[in-house]
Amino acid sequence: MEKIALKHDLDEELAIARQKIESLQNRVVQMESEHDHAKAIASALRQSEERYKYFFENSPMGIYRTTPDGRILLCNPQLIKMLGYDSLEELRTRNLEAEGFDPQSPRSRFKELVEMQGEVKASEAAWRRKNGSIIYIRENARAVKDEDGDIICYEGTVEDITERKQLEKTKEDFISSAAHELRTPLTALQGYLTLLEKEHHGVLGKEQTYVEKLVRAAKKLHDVVEDLLSVIKLEHRPKMEFLPFEISPIIDEVVNEWRIKAKNDNKTLFVEMHEDYLLSGNPDHTKKIISNLVGNALKYTESGAVIKISCKKSITESGPIATICVQDNGVGIAKDYHQSIFEKFFRVPNALSIKAGGTGLGLYIVKQLVEMQKGRIWVDSELGIGSRFCFTLQLLEESKQLPLI
Repeated sequence: MEKIALKHDLDEELAIARQKIESLQNRVVQMESEHDHAKAIASALRQSEERYKYFFENSPMGIYRTTPDGRILLCNPQLIKMLGYDSLEELRTRNLEAEGFDPQSPRSRFKELVEMQGEVKASEAAWRRKNGSIIYIRENARAVKDEDGDIICYEGTVEDITERKQLEKTKEDFISSAAHELRTPLTALQGYLTLLEKEHHGVLGKEQTYVEKLVRAAKKLHDVVEDLLSVIKLEHRPKMEFLPFEISPIIDEVVNEWRIKAKNDNKTLFVEMHEDYLLSGNPDHTKKIISNLVGNALKYTESGAVIKISCKKSITESGPIATICVQDNGVGIAKDYHQSIFEKFFRVPNALSIKAGGTGLGLYIVKQLVEMQKGRIWVDSELGIGSRFCFTLQLLEESKQLPLI
């Protein structure tokens, strides 16, 4: 019996030993698998690190990491070269906040945007190189924050656009010079043609038609010159003084300016306003915006069209605003073009646009003038139904009732 019991105990111990051996074998296999996996991860990390290092060291764009106060933590060779330094150590000795930026491009505005939005894209500025010369850059950057939400550093990329800026300046100088040279003789030509038209109205007969065509052609050429000069001026973002002004008299001036044109083209132009509003902005810019929109509505609609100008107030999170709209019942604009029409030189590709002509600068200028006054502009339009262009301006105080006419 004792032998049987002993054999039973040995069998149990042997079974347990086999289980342990099997478990150890499985563990060895698992460890080998984990080791292979770890090796694969380490290899992938090395490859990734090598790719990143190659990109970092050979990128045609500058790459950096700085503290919020402008101290360089890390940057690639391209940025060092871009700024005219010999090494990262030399660049680190520089106080970028005090010396690195042109006074015309203060860093404070950039930092405000990064802190507020978390990132900045395609920001253009002027930086100062080691030798004191200025380069123009386009920058993309983001704020890196800690667990408490505090900014610990900025990371970004920098592209040198100095050559492009110089080419743009050359182009602008040429266009400005050519436009100014055209403006003086063109003004004289318009004056003489208008005088000829008035003095001989109804007398010249067939020749009168030719004079009228010459007057229209001169007016169109004059508008092209003025648009070119306006674009050059606006793209330099001149400072604008915000003034209080009433919108109703400005709308009345625009209507009087276009009333005869509307009547001659068999089109109806009217205003829908029951209250006047005191706005904050630039009255001359605002008149140009509305006049341009009304002119477009008359230009791009057929005989019998109805054009309405309206102004309403509303309350937003940022305060009270006035929304001014110019609406027509013309051919309308396809949805695909609702953003593109505000781009420089863009014209809707349809028969009416080709017939009407133009430079494609009008709505671009309008958008710039609206944004200078801290407003926004948009279009609601459907093909075959018509278009409504609206823009907003800041409202200063409560409105007043307009007299019924």
